[in-house]
Amino acid sequence: MRAVVRNKLRKAKDVSRNLINLSPREASSIGGGLAMALLINITSDAAVDDWVYRFPALVEFDEQLVWFRPMMNTIAKRLISKSGFGLKMRLYSGAFFSIMDMVSDIVMIIQYFEEGNDFYARAILYSIISNFRASCFSYISSTTKSPLGTSSTRLSSSSSA
Repeated sequence: MRAVVRNKLRKAKDVSRNLINLSPREASSIGGGLAMALLINITSDAAVDDWVYRFPALVEFDEQLVWFRPMMNTIAKRLISKSGFGLKMRLYSGAFFSIMDMVSDIVMIIQYFEEGNDFYARAILYSIISNFRASCFSYISSTTKSPLGTSSTRLSSSSSA
């Protein structure tokens, strides 16, 4: 549990022993593997699933104790909420892939125009333009001031508290 709560990012060694034969060092290695699972999975529940099914000792533990999975899901959610690294990595990688997708669309537009497929080139171009307009509208509407004098993002966050 100490290794889980420490939430230090490290690759866990493969431990294939059963629960009864597990050494304290191996248990610590297994516990430390949750941080990496939290980093590479989209949700905390998926990370806990990935982490549990990776180690036979955890599968045994999960089958024996009905409270283990809900407890680990709660711990994982709290670790994600306190850690900014995984969030930043998902944000930046998502932005990177979005930009790369737009670059590939531009390449395809150029290729379609060169091949004489103007219809498909214009369809992709109009799709990019409409998505860009929708993004701009969403950004502007979420950051402009409301009639009450506060920005709508501040207003919505204070009303949810």
